[in-house]
Amino acid sequence: MANSAIVRGTEASLVFDPNCFRFGRALRAAFEAGGGPPAREVVYSHAHDDHTMGAELFSPPARVHARRAARHRLERGVSEGLVPGSQYEVGYPGAADEGRGVRVVLPDVLVDVPASLDLGEVLVCLRPVGPAHTNGDLWVFVEPDGVALCGDLWYAQCEPYVGSGSVRGLLEAIGQIREAKARVHVPGHGPVGRIGPPGTDPVERYLRWLLEEASRAIDDGLSGERLRARVRARFEEQRQRPGAIDFLVRLPGFLEVTAAAAERDIRA
Repeated sequence: MANSAIVRGTEASLVFDPNCFRFGRALRAAFEAGGGPPAREVVYSHAHDDHTMGAELFSPPARVHARRAARHRLERGVSEGLVPGSQYEVGYPGAADEGRGVRVVLPDVLVDVPASLDLGEVLVCLRPVGPAHTNGDLWVFVEPDGVALCGDLWYAQCEPYVGSGSVRGLLEAIGQIREAKARVHVPGHGPVGRIGPPGTDPVERYLRWLLEEASRAIDDGLSGERLRARVRARFEEQRQRPGAIDFLVRLPGFLEVTAAAAERDIRA
């Protein structure tokens, strides 16, 4: 599922992306075992369930920080009676049962301009971007550690997903994160590492390739389902060639959703 992080200062601690509920419990246990100051802050990189469901294990008393659009998405889910995490039932058995008992924690603090949280000798810099992965993303830079907590703005070894966001916006966000020159990047999914140099990072290569293929399909008069089918076929073709773009983890439908976002970007 998603990656989470615990950031400890001398006066307070922060939890970034408290995960699905099952893994949120493991995160809470790790927090308690690590000692240190109490959790005063929680940050959502965006509003997807696998990044937010465990928040009730920390808040209250912790305050929750997120984008305004992320709060709106969570409020809409509550008003529509959606069960948190139920969409993960296929790969995460029991998700719907767990989700029925989850209390959705709405953000207390809306972050639509850059902000910083001082934990005592550790500064957590909140950086809103987008639309990118969604229309309500932010990422975090931790000083003096030089660690970037990317949320789903960057993936490692996993196929990226752009549903309600923008492929071009996601490329811009990755560029912004790179410019911060972090020592280490923690992706939303996949192993910790570093974003590759421009032109080499697999996620960037994939997103640029999608924009190019979607543009060619539009030039050929394709749209919607036919465009997505063309892009899927071209992707599978290129996977057979040396130097292909590919990911260790690919999920059904991710390419089609992101190709649709690329089409929206181009037509806009």
